[in-house]
Amino acid sequence: MRKRRKKSLGRTLIGMVFITIGIIACTVSAIAGIDAYCASDINKWLPIYPEAELIDSAEEGFFRPRAMGITQQLYYTGDDVVDVRGWYREYRRDITQGSYNARNANTASSGVATTDYSIFEDTDNGGTLIRTYSECAYN
Repeated sequence: MRKRRKKSLGRTLIGMVFITIGIIACTVSAIAGIDAYCASDINKWLPIYPEAELIDSAEEGFFRPRAMGITQQLYYTGDDVVDVRGWYREYRRDITQGSYNARNANTASSGVATTDYSIFEDTDNGGTLIRTYSECAYN
């Protein structure tokens, strides 16, 4: 009878190990999937202006910027403010095709991520500063 108990206990422990490994694998897969979905959504709704240079970044997130968590970035481009605004306006027009956020035209209301941007003239160096904000799966 003792031998039978030892075998039963051994099988139970092996089963618990496999269940624990399965739970960890499922959790890691879910988090990686959410992170990838967030990154894709942010890149869709808030692309980086072509050839803009990242000059400052603040992340409060999980693995990488512009994915799960909150990311604030500041970019510089030598292009004129009017050109940069026009580029973002045209890009947003193309992806929204008629949908409109009445509260704030710069804030995307579709998708899982929240995105926002601000465009400023760089009076010190000429050119334009672009401040971006993204938040996804943070709360």
